Amino acid sequence: MQLELEKSILAILCTYPGKIYDIADRIEPTDFRNPNTRFVWESSLRLCQNGVKVDPVSLSQDLHENGKLEMVGGTSFINSLFEHVPSSENLDHFVTKLLKISKQHNLRTILSYGLQTMTKSGLDVDELTDNIGNQMMDLSVERQPSSGLIQDFIGSHRERFMAQNELFLQGKKTLPGIESGLPQLDTIIDCFRYGTLNVLGARPGIGKTAVGINIALNVAKEGHPVIFFSMEMTKEDIMSRMLAILSGINSRLITSGNLYEVKVPQLESAYQELGALPIVIDDRTNTIEGIRSICRKWDFKFKGIGLMIFDYLQLIRVKGKNTEYEQVTEASRSLKEISKRHNCPILAIAQLNRAVLTSKSKKGKQYIPSMENLRSSGQIEQDADTIVFLTKKDRDEPNLSTLEFDVKKNRHGQIGKFEMDFKWDTCTLTKSTILDTNEDDSDM
Repeated sequence: MQLELEKSILAILCTYPGKIYDIADRIEPTDFRNPNTRFVWESSLRLCQNGVKVDPVSLSQDLHENGKLEMVGGTSFINSLFEHVPSSENLDHFVTKLLKISKQHNLRTILSYGLQTMTKSGLDVDELTDNIGNQMMDLSVERQPSSGLIQDFIGSHRERFMAQNELFLQGKKTLPGIESGLPQLDTIIDCFRYGTLNVLGARPGIGKTAVGINIALNVAKEGHPVIFFSMEMTKEDIMSRMLAILSGINSRLITSGNLYEVKVPQLESAYQELGALPIVIDDRTNTIEGIRSICRKWDFKFKGIGLMIFDYLQLIRVKGKNTEYEQVTEASRSLKEISKRHNCPILAIAQLNRAVLTSKSKKGKQYIPSMENLRSSGQIEQDADTIVFLTKKDRDEPNLSTLEFDVKKNRHGQIGKFEMDFKWDTCTLTKSTILDTNEDDSDM
């Protein structure tokens, strides 16, 4: 049955060679289970790439030159493909059917590989799990053309626009991503776009983790699932800060338990609110392999992730990379790939190096970070879609500072600065003011 299906596809392609360009990036040679049809498929691709018309003579010659003609059954097999040609209108149906059969075979292969590998000595369970998980995820993704004429995609783009425009005309907000919930940041960058890597950089002790926690709560309150990877703080500490934000109670009192009875109902209400939010906190996973596995798990459970937050980027570990430069470079590339794979924005908190403290860019007592201050790797600057630097101005009032957000890079439009008041005891951000904005003229 599959052999006849494969021959029908080849018969259409050999008769209508222009059709091969419609399906070339959807089919892999291994999708043809029969070696004979696989060799003919590969030969057809070669001929088209070289601008040679596909017919019985050119196919036979190419297969002969590559030592495959006799293996496929000679010219009689080639000629048989041209004897009974189905309608070209059936090509897409045939290809879809072939890919389904191929997926079933590949699934059996993956599961068989896993069972066989489990019996071997010296098994690295984490590596095997990640390997199988990646293969399974690749298998679950429907193959789509990687390129094509703009006419092939303009219809779907127009449909998306019309759907968004209809919502807009109804007075509903339409965005190509997830809002941070920080009004002035959303005004400047619009939103964290789907499939993008967004970096928040600061020196230690400035408040970058607290900003990340505030954004996590804002996003989750809108019903979007959030995964918060904390490589530095425990999940208990992260939860204490979340409860402080929701309750307005000093986070140290929550952590220590030193809370007067009158405040307990206030905290209990925050517990209930936090417990209803779709937030995952992971404080143990710090390898790219483990991160991929966690993302796959929750993407499946949530049926889509709203936002991933990493605190912080330079603490992510990558197997096979020895120097800090190599680790951070590969971690940055991997986060970018993960964001695209899950069609989900990532907010990566990043540490700035000490050079920023002695830079000549100081303005009074306030230093001004720049791209080269992103610690350990220039790759972060290349991969990031947006980069925001965070600095702090102390105030006379206790437990109160002003945080300055400086959007240095925005691949999709404006850059600019704004300030927010930050209360250290409750980790809350309030009262924001835009300082300036302009278009990003950097490399987009």
